[in-house]
Amino acid sequence: LIGIVLVFAYNWPLKHFGLGEPTVILVWGPLMVGGGYLSITQEWSWDVAIASLPYAIGATIVLFGKHIDKIPWDKPRGVRTLPVLLGHRNARYSVLALMLVQFILVLWLMYNGIISYLGVLIVGSLPFAYKTIKVYAQPTPSIPPEDYPEGVWPLWFSAHAFVHCRNFGTLYILTLLLDCL
Repeated sequence: LIGIVLVFAYNWPLKHFGLGEPTVILVWGPLMVGGGYLSITQEWSWDVAIASLPYAIGATIVLFGKHIDKIPWDKPRGVRTLPVLLGHRNARYSVLALMLVQFILVLWLMYNGIISYLGVLIVGSLPFAYKTIKVYAQPTPSIPPEDYPEGVWPLWFSAHAFVHCRNFGTLYILTLLLDCL
């Protein structure tokens, strides 16, 4: 029920007061995954809820990137997403912090025995994370690079965030699936 309310409240008022991005972490993580686990097993598990966070943060990173890309359009319209409130530079650095939290959470989950040592599979996503870090360390380019895919511009940060999160998320889910086997 909370998830349904939050999904409908996302566009108004949450997104307009910088609360959309934290809501996505909550909905895509503990509410959706933890709630799914609860509905299947009839038991709440904090381990499952916490294990959902690295993936939920990934969805939020992509959304953050999209909202950074849209600052020039959102700010004048009064849409106060978290990136609008933080400003372009701080929003980009917030994404880098979220990426770091993803990796730290996986290490914490392994250390505490919530997931197995197979969590080291996420190391395979480090080359994509490195490329994303290089992109987020700089402001938006004024024009798309020559090799940039046609039809994607003006999405810059969200496109790079998506590549990182696709790779990190795939390896993280693979870890969880292998743990189940």
